[in-house]
Amino acid sequence: MTSRSGVDAVLRELRFGAAPLIAAADLGAMAEADEARFRFVLDFDSAERWPDVAYDTAAPAARHDDVMRSRIVSVLDEAAQMMAGRAPAALRLVNGQLQRVLLRRSENASGGSASHRSHVGCCLLTNLHQPAEAVVVAIEAVTHESIHQLLYRTEQAGGNFCDLAPTPTFRSPWSGARLPLHSLVHASFVWFGLLTLWSELALGPAFDAEAAHARGRIAHCLFGFAFLDDDLLDSPAFPKASVDAQVLEAMRGMSAAARRATRGAESDATLRRVAAARQGAAWPAAVAAGLA
Repeated sequence: MTSRSGVDAVLRELRFGAAPLIAAADLGAMAEADEARFRFVLDFDSAERWPDVAYDTAAPAARHDDVMRSRIVSVLDEAAQMMAGRAPAALRLVNGQLQRVLLRRSENASGGSASHRSHVGCCLLTNLHQPAEAVVVAIEAVTHESIHQLLYRTEQAGGNFCDLAPTPTFRSPWSGARLPLHSLVHASFVWFGLLTLWSELALGPAFDAEAAHARGRIAHCLFGFAFLDDDLLDSPAFPKASVDAQVLEAMRGMSAAARRATRGAESDATLRRVAAARQGAAWPAAVAAGLA
């Protein structure tokens, strides 16, 4: 059974905008952790075959050429600098959870990221050289996968969050994909972490396109939480008995926090006013304040 303290520790890690409780003796360590760089190893060349992806990560064709590698290194450097300045708690999570990142390319797979419970501390990033907004894509990807590592380690220490059977599957309120129960449970924590991440990043965008991207990601995260409780967790088809009680309570708590933040940012607003409010600079700040 997962402990209450273990779940609470995960939730504290995911509130990237909350003021950290730092003892004086820890200030030196925190300053070191806040260095504007990622600490994970960049794996461009290993023979690692990643499970459950649509291409062979060990194949020569999956390796980036020197031009792509240079671009990816620059993208990751810029991503770490942005996180250090605007989401330092998220950077600390990444540096604490990820030890190695496989960087691969594929013409037969879309870009994206992946983690696996058999490879704790490691993740796969595919086609990171492609996106026009590669820096913010990289920030979301490494944060997303770091949250998975945190969840895997918490489960290793205190027990699985839920049944690990591959069936039945459930519709994700964020991606629309059908997921096994354990992936859906993890997704709830991941998307809550991404909600707090983007709420922080949106507070200081460098240019208009970045601000619009951040607002869009916040809206996407909030949209999923609007359906998590009533449409999924309270459905007669949802196997509540297969999810640890502490974890189920945390899922409901994250959903409630997201809804409270939404109401606080959009109180007494008509649909037209909500759409207009979400285009303004004050909206992400109000969401962030509601989540803190």
